Amino acid sequence: MKIHIGVFAHNEQKGIASVLRDLARQDLFSRTDVSARVFVLANGCMDATVSIAQATVRDMVPGVAECFSVLDLPFKGKSRTWNHFVHDLCVDQADLIFCVDADIRVPASDILGRMLHRLEESGALVVNSRPRKDIEVSPARLSFVERMIVLASGTASDYRIAISGSLYLARTSALGGIYMPIGLPVEDGFLRAMIVTRLLTEGEHLERIYGEPEIWHVYESLRNIPALVRHQTRLVMGGAINTVVFDHLCARAAGFPERSALLRAAAQDERWLGCVLRSALPRWPSGFVPVHFLVKRLRGLWSRRGTGAGRAMLLAAVGFTFDLLVYMNAQLQMARGKGAGYW
Repeated sequence: MKIHIGVFAHNEQKGIASVLRDLARQDLFSRTDVSARVFVLANGCMDATVSIAQATVRDMVPGVAECFSVLDLPFKGKSRTWNHFVHDLCVDQADLIFCVDADIRVPASDILGRMLHRLEESGALVVNSRPRKDIEVSPARLSFVERMIVLASGTASDYRIAISGSLYLARTSALGGIYMPIGLPVEDGFLRAMIVTRLLTEGEHLERIYGEPEIWHVYESLRNIPALVRHQTRLVMGGAINTVVFDHLCARAAGFPERSALLRAAAQDERWLGCVLRSALPRWPSGFVPVHFLVKRLRGLWSRRGTGAGRAMLLAAVGFTFDLLVYMNAQLQMARGKGAGYW
């Protein structure tokens, strides 16, 4: 079984060594039925990411180091890098694909192996790792804001039926017809929709994605309100942009081959996404961002069982206030033309 692991890194000199060492100790590399290769996808880096990655690989044991390749790519952007990795390095060359962000930690040596086991056992197309904040996993003395951040973890989405772009495993066959338009702010939401609906040609098949609590990774949490607003603004803008792209895809192409061809063209044209957004936005009455993104958390809390009434009311009040601020900021940013490529 051939497996390719892509580590997406743009100016990640701070964390690249740690995640590469985490990957090097995965028990996947000791299996005789698996041939695994790791590609460090350093895209458009202006710092020491490449040299640190190369030095980290040199320090690995020889049998493992030979599985790692550090690529210094001349372009930047998650969409471009994903397209290059999947279609140039994986399709017709690997059976399965891991996508890993360079700013995470993989806490145990059997995480990737367990993801592989679950993919085979469940028959899913994607196995998703549950993202956990570092302050949630190893809490010290937390400020009020940090405690609220931990309390609100997971209220905006459900990792079991979402795709966490920071760590997931997918069948290559499920990704072969998917291309990312250049400049997507949020590629994992786009990918999820393409997989569960087969490029919007079917209703949602949520069983194509699998997640469980025991498969997880750690990322560094944002710890102040301005940073949280910027991050969440990007996610909301990304969701709004995905909605426009989905509508355009359905209107311009009928079946799977036609939609795949349209996306492939979009993946080669830097102007495509901006042109689509200018032609479709703003819309009456929601403007640039659908109201769905304002009330998404409230709907999630309403449908979630096991949340106490007091906690639910607190999360609803604080969450809606925060989401309203983000929603208005996203409207403003998109009105200024900062949709495609926003980071």
